[in-house]
Amino acid sequence: MVQSKLCRTLGVNYTPLPPELIDAFSHDPAVVTGATRQKGGWQAVEDIHSNITRQRDTVREYLRQERHVEVAPLPSVLDSPLRSLQQSLDALEQRRGTISQKVQEVIETLARVKQLHAAVKAEYNNAMTHTSSVYPEVRPIRILLSID
Repeated sequence: MVQSKLCRTLGVNYTPLPPELIDAFSHDPAVVTGATRQKGGWQAVEDIHSNITRQRDTVREYLRQERHVEVAPLPSVLDSPLRSLQQSLDALEQRRGTISQKVQEVIETLARVKQLHAAVKAEYNNAMTHTSSVYPEVRPIRILLSID
């Protein structure tokens, strides 16, 4: 009952075991001893043996019938969350690839900017040296800027 209700709540198909099979597994001592009280000796033993044989036959018959039935794997309760997680991971992997590509572009741009900065700095310092020797009033500006 618990398994049946839980499966209905989770939306999973559930096929219960047949009642005959459950009865074959159940062991009620009153059933065995109740019938043996009326019988004595070897008849009680034979009755118990026939009950056990009937139980075995019921289980074998059930297993024989189920062997020929193809059972599709039941959908798991975790299928939907796992599918959602996999989609999220795929989206993150795609974003990571895009970000890695952008990082590479930024690295290349920074290398070009560094080279350009070095060239401009050298040219600026060279121009400032020539300008400060011709125009002495530029020297205090150079000191304030402290550009080397």
